[in-house]
Amino acid sequence: MRYSGSMTDGAKYAGGGTTAEPGNAAGLHTPENRPTLLLRGLRKAFADVQAVDGLDLEVAHGECFGLLGPNGAGKTTTIEICEGLTAPDEGTVELLGLNWRANANELRQRIGIQLQETQFPDKLTVEETLRLFRSFFRHGISVDDPDGATGREAQRARRRALRRPEAAAGNGLRAGGRSRVALSR
Repeated sequence: MRYSGSMTDGAKYAGGGTTAEPGNAAGLHTPENRPTLLLRGLRKAFADVQAVDGLDLEVAHGECFGLLGPNGAGKTTTIEICEGLTAPDEGTVELLGLNWRANANELRQRIGIQLQETQFPDKLTVEETLRLFRSFFRHGISVDDPDGATGREAQRARRRALRRPEAAAGNGLRAGGRSRVALSR
C-alpha cells in the first residue's frame, strides 16, 4: 500500500506499506498491475470542517488494509467515498480499475460491503434473506449451490429451522450467524 497526504487529526493507515513519493502521479499503472483501490488528491469538506485533505492512497490486489484514527479524522468519509455513497469535492477515486462517475452501476454489481452491524427483516428466514439479497445482483453464487458459501449457509439455516422454527434471520440469529449470512450474500 502506498499513501501520502492526510485525513485530519492524525489518522493512520494500517497495512504493510510504504509512503509514496510526493510526485507519484496516477496513470502510471498498466492493467496488469493496476491497484484495486487508487485515491489521488482526495478532498472532502463539510461546512467548515475539512474531513479529507489531499489524500493519496494505493491498495494492491489482495492486500488488506485499515484506516485508524481518532473520531473526526475522516476515516468514515474516506470509506463512504470509496463505496460511492459520498462524492468527493476533489480528487480521483478508482476502484477495480473503474470510477464511480462513469461506472457506478458496474461497481455496485462488483463490490460488497460488510457493515459492523447488520439488520435483517424480522419475518424472513435465513434462506429467504439470502435469496432476497442475491436477487439484487446480475451474477453471483446461487443459493441452491451446496458447494458455494451462500448454499452452505442456506443448508445450515434449513437445519436450524428444523430445530427452531422461530429462528428467522432478523430475530433468531446470534451475532456470528448474522455475520455469516451477511458475508454469504
